[in-house]
Amino acid sequence: MSRTVLVIGEPDDRHVTEVAGLLAARGVRPLLFDFVRQPVIGGRLTWTLGDGRAGAAVNVDGEWVDLDDVDAVWWRVKLVEGTGVLTRGGSMPDFALREWFAVLDSLEHLAPAARWTNRRSASSVARLKPVQLRVATEVGLAVPRTLVSNDPGELADFSASSSVYKVLTWYYRHPNEMIFTSEVRPGDVLADPDAVRMAPCLLQERVAKDHELRVTVVGQETVAVRIDSQHHPDARVDWRRAQHDLGYRVVPLESDLERALREMNRRLGLEFGAYDLAVTPDGEPVFFEVNPVGQWLWLEQACNAPISAAVSAHLAEGG
Repeated sequence: MSRTVLVIGEPDDRHVTEVAGLLAARGVRPLLFDFVRQPVIGGRLTWTLGDGRAGAAVNVDGEWVDLDDVDAVWWRVKLVEGTGVLTRGGSMPDFALREWFAVLDSLEHLAPAARWTNRRSASSVARLKPVQLRVATEVGLAVPRTLVSNDPGELADFSASSSVYKVLTWYYRHPNEMIFTSEVRPGDVLADPDAVRMAPCLLQERVAKDHELRVTVVGQETVAVRIDSQHHPDARVDWRRAQHDLGYRVVPLESDLERALREMNRRLGLEFGAYDLAVTPDGEPVFFEVNPVGQWLWLEQACNAPISAAVSAHLAEGG
């Protein structure tokens, strides 16, 4: 009997189609559960309790599949627009989204034998940047000096030295408006103190960079890509501003750094993590953040980074 991998995502996601194709080539059955476009073309789900039994099943393409028969689950839904899920037709209403997540966030407990990449409970904690930074220091990674506050005076004092502002969660407005990492000065903070008090801000010292690294950790596999961000003036603070105009190449990792990233993945409870680091002119790696649902296809296109293969192999192993 072939293994079955449940993919929770959207068919328009090219990461999904790439990994699904590799799974099929391995003889593994990928099942795409698309709850976002319910009820038109999306999947269906049912959970029952009573008569001395409990069970959950999903309906994909007209077929009901018991979660007990699923070997692995891959969560590929990208949350954007604050509380919505972005689709071609807009975003799912907030109430409907909350109702879905009340069930979907329970599924890892209803299919505990499956290999989850990632478990929702782990991913929700791993997304918290203060938690990330604390765990990074615990595993021996260097991190920038950091302040999280909504106090204008504290933030102005911190930004007196070379500093950058980063969002704690995300900001995205369709079709392409987002907030990048940006330089900040005391005057920027004090110009509108009421706006600063509205929500906490994350400031970090600006790190001198020789280049940057995107390291994808999948189980015990790591794929490291060097990003020559300092060769492009628009990418020196945030390489995403010129993402498709930079040089990329797959590079080996020093064993100590690789061990630290694997240990961080383990402590955060992640099977998959996309890590962003800078390397200083002195050669010291500095941790910035980890994304539990990070993108990677542009790296495969740029330098043949074998990340899809690593993800499909990990899922194919099952629980």
